[in-house]
Amino acid sequence: MTTTKKITKRDNYAVIAALLKVAEEQGFGLPEDMTYAGLNEFVAHEIELLDNKAAAAAKRAADKKVEGDALREKIYEVLTDENMTLAEIVAAMGDNNITPQSITPRLTQLLNLGQVVKDTVTVPGVDGGKSRKLSAYRKA
Repeated sequence: MTTTKKITKRDNYAVIAALLKVAEEQGFGLPEDMTYAGLNEFVAHEIELLDNKAAAAAKRAADKKVEGDALREKIYEVLTDENMTLAEIVAAMGDNNITPQSITPRLTQLLNLGQVVKDTVTVPGVDGGKSRKLSAYRKA
């Protein structure tokens, strides 16, 4: 089974640049207002824009990773040797900007690093309702 590489915009522009070089060498005519230098400059500029966009995305990803690492450390500091549900961890964080959705991936990372243990606990229902089973986390 062969895998197919996804062709990117950058790949397309690289091929266009190569074709322009061959066309210029072969003396292929262009419309009056166009030059090979202008077309090559356009393609080079487009490739540069794509490279800049990729670099900016890589920087944003690195910044998010650092931010995630800091949050992961805070979560680890909040955890104890006793099981804590996600709601209890969020409450212990004491920051209204921290949501369960931002904590869950960090708990998974801590779990994969072996720093946290995940258990299942039964939580009684509200107003005599049915009890629920929830994931709980504690330091390893």
